[in-house]
Amino acid sequence: MKMKIYSMVLLVLLLASHACNNKLDIEPTSSIDAGKGTQDVELVLLGAYAIMGSGVSQGFTDDIDGLYGANLIVIPDLLAADNYLTWTGSFTQYRNIVERNMVNTNNAAAETWRRAYACVNSANLVLANLSKADGDERTQFEAEARFIRGIIFFELVRLYAQQWVPGAANNQPGIPLPLQPTVTISGDVSIPRSTVAQVYTQVLEDLNFAKENLPEENGFRASTFTASGFLARVFLQRSEFSQALEEADRVITEGPYELAGSVEEIYNTGASPSTESIFETQQTDQNNAGQNNGALYGFYGCGGSPAGNGRGDINPDSTFYNQYEELDERRTELFYEGSCTKSGKLTTGKWKDPYSNYLVMRLTEMYLIRAECNFRLGTTTGGTPLEDVNLIRTRANATPLPTISLASILQERKLELAFEGFGIHDIRRTQGTIGSVAWNNPKLVLPIPLRELNVNTALEQNTGY
Repeated sequence: MKMKIYSMVLLVLLLASHACNNKLDIEPTSSIDAGKGTQDVELVLLGAYAIMGSGVSQGFTDDIDGLYGANLIVIPDLLAADNYLTWTGSFTQYRNIVERNMVNTNNAAAETWRRAYACVNSANLVLANLSKADGDERTQFEAEARFIRGIIFFELVRLYAQQWVPGAANNQPGIPLPLQPTVTISGDVSIPRSTVAQVYTQVLEDLNFAKENLPEENGFRASTFTASGFLARVFLQRSEFSQALEEADRVITEGPYELAGSVEEIYNTGASPSTESIFETQQTDQNNAGQNNGALYGFYGCGGSPAGNGRGDINPDSTFYNQYEELDERRTELFYEGSCTKSGKLTTGKWKDPYSNYLVMRLTEMYLIRAECNFRLGTTTGGTPLEDVNLIRTRANATPLPTISLASILQERKLELAFEGFGIHDIRRTQGTIGSVAWNNPKLVLPIPLRELNVNTALEQNTGY
């Protein structure tokens, strides 16, 4: 018997939830008790948030960890490694990504797929059981579940499919779109890949629903402004600049965020978000991406303070480091020479604390989206592109630009958002190159994992694998 491709770990996930919370009554199939439905539905929802940030405590292997706790940030930058970063670690699955020499058994690609669909399945389980929750909770639970499903579909289609092309049909293979939960182990499943266009349609439906139905304040969970921030990302990835501008400007002008006073105040803030944090994943004693093998700190951290077991596997390239001005605090304060086994090698200080929440989205990105979209459209909504870029540069003690161009805005994105998971996505959407490798080269797309092809006979492999 084989397990459906998008829920290979569902029973493990639910059993872990049961062990930690003693709330879910697990039988051969999973169910939520109508008598205590609101609490149980919320527990499954919280489990989906947990998978996004980590994974070890949910029954996954320790060597490659979670989504926004590692791979959704690391892999896009590894794919754009040329003149940006070097990989000095021992994990061959990540080295093969840097070298663009992946195979369909690459474990990083397989684990990312597996965890992402486990997260989607948890969201779908919430959606399928909304009727068991109290009426006044249902809409928010639905909005949060659809937010989670929407952003995970978005991340998957960017990594496992060719880039959206403006003005084209975009009928290239995307990803499977399961919209119902799987709670049983069954035989062979035939779920084909939806087209890229179909995937984005679902992403926008989910995120727009979330935007309209989430509260303005929601603690560490998604808010209406978090949904707008991701909508801005989606529209920018599709080169739909008017829509991206509208969503980014909404976050800036209506959201409760302020730029941090210095670049150091943005990162490694423990459990207390900075003033510009829009969305981050919580790291707790029970659900933590960890210090070593499968976490951002493990990849980037290399001693320093607070001390930990980071390996310093990813080292910024000197050609990229030297693109910062000498007094730019993004250079002077956010890079350091490690003291781990990679002693003396340069690393980024953005992921220096293994006990801090992991930042996924922040206000500075919205300013950069607004600047780029205003420039491309010839508009000045909320501010001029030069004003928005110089606001960021001035905060970092970098010299304000006298004039602005598209090239200088995109360069500012590279400098400001470095090592935060934007590398390959920006290259592909702007149809750029990595050395001599074009944006639409098949080797910049992750392989569909072999084990998923073996389970789902309707899946089509990406070119080159």
